[in-house]
Amino acid sequence: MSAAFARTLARPREREPRRGVACPTVPACATGHVGVGAREAISREGRLHLAVRSGPMPDSEETRGYAGFAFLLHPPLWCGDEPAERTKEALTESIWRSRLQIGLEISVTREGLVLIDFSGWHETSKAEAVRDNDIDAIVEMDERRVAVGNAFLACLHTALLAEQKMGHRAQVITPAEVVHVTDIGLPDGTVFFFDERPLTALVSAALGGAALDDEKARMLIVERATLDVASGLLDELLGSRAIDGARTAALLLRAAKAAEDEEHGLALIIAWSLSEQMLNAHWVKYIERQGASKARIKKLQERDWTAGVVTETLSIAKELSDELYTELNAVRRARNRWAHELRPIAEDEAHRAVKLAGSMLTSVGGFSLALRPWRRGSTTP
Repeated sequence: MSAAFARTLARPREREPRRGVACPTVPACATGHVGVGAREAISREGRLHLAVRSGPMPDSEETRGYAGFAFLLHPPLWCGDEPAERTKEALTESIWRSRLQIGLEISVTREGLVLIDFSGWHETSKAEAVRDNDIDAIVEMDERRVAVGNAFLACLHTALLAEQKMGHRAQVITPAEVVHVTDIGLPDGTVFFFDERPLTALVSAALGGAALDDEKARMLIVERATLDVASGLLDELLGSRAIDGARTAALLLRAAKAAEDEEHGLALIIAWSLSEQMLNAHWVKYIERQGASKARIKKLQERDWTAGVVTETLSIAKELSDELYTELNAVRRARNRWAHELRPIAEDEAHRAVKLAGSMLTSVGGFSLALRPWRRGSTTP
């Protein structure tokens, strides 16, 4: 579809929007069949049926910034409980919502549509200093928000393993796979969407997965308590580590997703980068505790002090467990063979690297994340 998507709206706006207010009790959920052309917009019982039309994107200032975005959890699942009947009302009902202490607000529908309002957190709100025509600044803000969305997914996977002893295939969102929301929580319930994204992004939000899977496709029900745990993990992560914490969690999720997709080289290189980052951070803390001067600390981080040398030194100093020492050496050798000899990475090596990255983030970095990539032919991670 060559034409950009125009704004999609629930109904004509009757008053000026209020920026940065909380999400409505029932979040904006696109429902109904979507095709090329216009769809009549109807608001009923707090559930929004969005109009979709193709054409040039409006050039008004209000459409250049957006308060949040929505995306569908995939593969399809239920949140809260499975509806007795698959009606639009049952699918689009908001079954859980949370306002994080840092200011973000998240709501989830029964069909697994996640809506995140970024306007309450300074790290992801649209700063007044960011001009609407500053493309670099807008792209950076998109990157921050997508990192937070992926961090939420990483926390959700961790919560599923901890609370329900179940895994789910890794999902990574990109700026091209979310539906932008320009205004959230207006007094009359109006919500405006706009996008220049692939049609599949809008269809997935509009259909909510109901028309994209058969009766037996949704095998997992995410409990409300699990969503509570995921929200708490995200709040702690962002509160203590800010946007860098979100980026780190997102990278771990990407490594897990790459391993599941059998992109073993990509999985290993991302996972090793995280492990090496944690190793270097641990190394700096260790030499600081030894009373080294700033000049010496800088010298001990130069090229001569490779990951292999640092691993050996920390192991001798009893700063690494025997298990971490063994795994660091094994994954580092696999990474070197891949980078310098173009040797293919085996499935076991990729999964081993992802597991090591998670262990290093937990034991060295203090993160509370646990991801287990699925393997081909398995029913559990």
